[in-house]
Amino acid sequence: QSMRENKEKQALGDLMIKPVQRIPRYELLVKDLLKHTPEDHPDYLFLLDAQKNIKRLAERINKGRRTAEELEKETRVMQEIEAHIEGVEH
Repeated sequence: QSMRENKEKQALGDLMIKPVQRIPRYELLVKDLLKHTPEDHPDYLFLLDAQKNIKRLAERINKGRRTAEELEKETRVMQEIEAHIEGVEH
C-alpha cells in the first residue's frame, strides 16, 4: 500500500490528534534546551518563556479534551435514557 492510501484510511480523529501529540514533544525539547543553555545566554529567558507558554497550552488542551470526553459521556447517557423512555412508550 502506498502512504497515501494508508493515510486515507485513517480516521479524521486520528489525523486531528497528531498536532496535539506534538505539544508534549515540544515541552521535552524546550526542557532539554534549557538544561543545556547557560543562564547568561541571550536565549535563556526566551526559552523559559516558551516553556511556560507550552505548559499553559498543554494544560488548556488537556482541559478541553477532558471537557469533550465528559460531554460525550453525558450525550451517550442521555441517548440511552431517551432510547429506554421511547421503548417504554411503545
